[in-house]
Amino acid sequence: MIRALLGLAGRVPLTAWVIAALLAWGGWNRWQAQRHEVAATAAAASAQSHAEATSHERQAREVEQKAAKAAKEQADANDRLRKRDAAAAAGARAELDRLRGDLAAAAEPGAAASGAAAAGRADGAAGARVVVGSCAATALEVAEAADDAERKLIGLQAYVGQLLEALPACVAR
Repeated sequence: MIRALLGLAGRVPLTAWVIAALLAWGGWNRWQAQRHEVAATAAAASAQSHAEATSHERQAREVEQKAAKAAKEQADANDRLRKRDAAAAAGARAELDRLRGDLAAAAEPGAAASGAAAAGRADGAAGARVVVGSCAATALEVAEAADDAERKLIGLQAYVGQLLEALPACVAR
């Protein structure tokens, strides 16, 4: 059988063998080129995907840094408001104490006052002292509640503002 193949090979002209070899070599090179082209296309797609992911990560970091900065600024502003409100409350308490002292001093009967008139003023001053003290304490509580509500409102407004700033970055993805 090998002799038959060798005999057959001897009858084929040399140019046919050269053409067959060149066609085989060209086909193999074409197959290699296609394989490399597919690999290059996949590598380019991977590089583009990686670049996009890096860009999205960078944008997310920027949004996060802005939100953190805004949160810190808001916390600092809330702290300043809290200190201002505490100072105002301390001033209101001091004023309340001063008013109570003034009422107590006015309630003491003077040397010139005598009899029933002095006793009537003392009773009236005691009643006034109770009413003013109660009103002042209530006003102080209302002021503290208003300050607390103001701090909460400012914090809520800042939080909503941060959400609205971050919203376009989230929707763009």
